[in-house]
Amino acid sequence: MDEFGKRAIEARTDEERLNRFIGDNKNFIVSSSYKTLNRYVSERDDEYSVALMAFYEAINDYDESKGAFSSFAALIIKRRLIDYIRTNGKYLREISVEPGAIDAELPDEDNLTSIHMEIIKKTSADSMDESSRRGNSPGTNATVDEINAISKVLEEYGIEFTELADCSPHAEKTKKACGIVVAELFKNKELFAKMRNSHTLPVNDLKKITGVKGKILERHRKYIIAAAEILTGEYPLISEYLRFIKEYLKVDSG
Repeated sequence: MDEFGKRAIEARTDEERLNRFIGDNKNFIVSSSYKTLNRYVSERDDEYSVALMAFYEAINDYDESKGAFSSFAALIIKRRLIDYIRTNGKYLREISVEPGAIDAELPDEDNLTSIHMEIIKKTSADSMDESSRRGNSPGTNATVDEINAISKVLEEYGIEFTELADCSPHAEKTKKACGIVVAELFKNKELFAKMRNSHTLPVNDLKKITGVKGKILERHRKYIIAAAEILTGEYPLISEYLRFIKEYLKVDSG
C-alpha cells in the first residue's frame, strides 16, 4: 500500500488527521474534478462540494484490494460528479464522453435518490453560507464536520454512514412509510429514548403505533435510525435531505 493509501486509512479514525488529509488534498480534488468536467472548479462551486463529499466517501470505503488510493478516489469523484451532472442536465455538454459511454462505464451506480446524492444535491448550494457562519472555508469543512459527528452517533448502533446508501428507501410508498415511522420517533420522546438506550429500532412498538409493516422496518432499520438521530440533532446541512420527512412533522404538529 502506498503512503497516500496509508494516510487515507489512518484519517478514518482521527478527526484531526481527517481534516488535515482533506485539506492537504484540495488540489487533488480540484484536479480530479477538472478531468471529469473539462473546466476548472473552485472551492466556491457546487461541484467542488460534490467532489469533496466523494473524496470523503473514498476515504471511508478504501482498502488495499481496491488498488492505489489516488486512482480509487479519482474514480469515486468522477462517478459522483457525473451523478450530479445527470440531475443538472445543462452541464452534460461539458463532459467529453457520450452519455452512452457514461452508462456503460458505471453499470453499478447507486440510485440517484440514495442518501449520499440527496445530501449532495440539497446541501451543496447551502454549504458555503453555513460554513461562513461557522468560520470555515467556503464549502469545505461544515458538511464533513456534520458527517463526522453523526458517524460517531451511528457507531453506537453498529451503523456506518457509508452503509446508508444501500438501505435508503427509493419507492415513494416506502419513503412515505419510513417518513411516518421517523416522524413518530421524533415526536414520541419515550420511544426515541428506548431506541437510543437499546441501540436498536423498537420494531414491535412501531408496528403497533404506525401500522407500518415489519418487513419495511427491518429492511430500512438503519435508514430510520439515522434519520431520527439526524432530525433530533444539530445537523442543519445533512438534515436538508430529509425534507420529505419534515412534512410529516408539520402535519403532526398541526
